[in-house]
Amino acid sequence: MRVRGDSDVFSMGDQGDSFAMINGYEDLIRQEVDRFPANQVLATPEDDLVNYLIEKYALHVPRLKADDAYVERQGETQIDVSHRFDYGFSGRGNSQPIPGHEVVIAVPHLDDPDLFHVRASTFTLNPPRISVGNGNVYLRFADVSLDGERIKAEMNRLIAAINEHLGYLRRDFDTWNQRMPSFARQALVERKRRLMAQNNVVASIGLPMKRRVDDALTYAAPEVRRKINLAPPPMPRQAFKPEPALDAVEFDHILNIIDKVAIVFERNPSTFSKLGEEALRDNILVHLNGHYESATGETFNAAGKTDILIRSGEKNVFIGECKFWHGQKGYIETIDQLLSYLTWRDTKAAVIIFNRNKNFSDVLNTIREATVKHQNCKRAMPPLGETSFRYIFRQNGDDSRELHLAVLAFDIPTS
Repeated sequence: MRVRGDSDVFSMGDQGDSFAMINGYEDLIRQEVDRFPANQVLATPEDDLVNYLIEKYALHVPRLKADDAYVERQGETQIDVSHRFDYGFSGRGNSQPIPGHEVVIAVPHLDDPDLFHVRASTFTLNPPRISVGNGNVYLRFADVSLDGERIKAEMNRLIAAINEHLGYLRRDFDTWNQRMPSFARQALVERKRRLMAQNNVVASIGLPMKRRVDDALTYAAPEVRRKINLAPPPMPRQAFKPEPALDAVEFDHILNIIDKVAIVFERNPSTFSKLGEEALRDNILVHLNGHYESATGETFNAAGKTDILIRSGEKNVFIGECKFWHGQKGYIETIDQLLSYLTWRDTKAAVIIFNRNKNFSDVLNTIREATVKHQNCKRAMPPLGETSFRYIFRQNGDDSRELHLAVLAFDIPTS
């Protein structure tokens, strides 16, 4: 029995090695980052651009689904026996075709078929010869006569050899996939640093910039092998402008103050069990005003009044909304209400939940499950504690504008 090849059959690893491909991908990432418009780099959330690059340049080695193998076709064919001593030929003459039999077995696979062509850093000098197409690896067996048991044994041997090659390749590319996110982020950080330095030079001159009439507001990614339909995050329509912001340390400090005050509520039910939302909020404001001169309650902002507002000059740096727990529907409405209060420049906010239900664990589970399903939620961040959570949300009407939303939940006994 022979394994014969058609014109599209190739030896695995016939088009370059894994290290050359990884070096090429490093160059592609640098080139793409350098081609991003300046406003794309400066105004788009860094994580969004990094996630786009990760999705585009991660390498996913194919995985065979051997249990789903099937016979693609079988039938008559011509077998050249000019090199076969068992047929009386020495291999020195012309082709000697005689009738034979062929069986083609299809083995489905997942992920990138192009990587079958890449040679791993560990390889054999006699790799399997296969054909790839339509989501399958094709194994063709042909001889003057075939035997089912021999075909099955040879198929299993070839599948094992293919999997061995893919295992070596996966080891190479797993290393790339692990370090590629930090490589992509560093490329973005370096580009952003250069752009900020250029902006600082121009700002020091003190003259206004003339804007080009044809200044692009949209961006299409250059094509890259395998993933040509992948597009980067939308181009921000607001020009980048540095502005004061509440940094993470200060945000955590505010949340820590609120957390400590609410824990006092929990531990003193006789004092706080009968207080309403406004009274509980006012207790929080008293402590915040011990740290910030501009912490106010029931302040108009955007579409309504917010419970807690901390300002720095004319800028809002923190907005909070206090609510008793009234189930998932009421919780989602509270998030929507808070989002409606936020202006484009507001990037730090919190929902403060007071619970008087009996099962606080169910409340916490509902918060975790419902928040990530909200249409504005982009991703969950590491939680602040057992009853305090943190998320990245997109602003209403602007997918490229992110805000940090904390959810603090407290159980206030009724007696």
